Amino acid sequence: MATEILRPNSDVSVGCLYVGSSSRYANVDEAVPSDADYNYSLGQIEREDTLGLATMAGDGAVTNVSLRTRLSVDYLDGLEYAKPKIVVSGTNYYGATRGAGSGIGEYVDNWATNPAGGSWTREAINALRVGYALKGGNDPKEGDSAAVVYQQYVVVTYSPARSFGAVIG
Repeated sequence: MATEILRPNSDVSVGCLYVGSSSRYANVDEAVPSDADYNYSLGQIEREDTLGLATMAGDGAVTNVSLRTRLSVDYLDGLEYAKPKIVVSGTNYYGATRGAGSGIGEYVDNWATNPAGGSWTREAINALRVGYALKGGNDPKEGDSAAVVYQQYVVVTYSPARSFGAVIG
């Protein structure tokens, strides 16, 4: 088995607030996690970003798509959450909802098969989008709490296609 990491490289649609670049993908595309720039939501408003990905260079049968999201969700009123997602053929498929009080860390969602149906194809991987829905909390006495995404990327696991060289003899 081989793996390939696909990082965000463009904004498709954005709605989250941000610290750092106004290009939301640039705040979450780093190879080494950075807490200096991030995308977030405050108050009881769900905000959502969708990001484009680099294309897959490898070739072979895809056996798993793993969405890795470094995030944190404050706890103020218990309504806060983060929902990482992949987007296949224009449809959002959400991973597990990380609720209020989810500490900062990397959370993983896996899709062994294409949630739109059937096996993963290279074409589906190259059209894949990622993102998240975030909702912060609000308390009139305490102020706002945040749901934050610091880093997001995809790990594609695949069986490399075999190539045979010329026989010299």
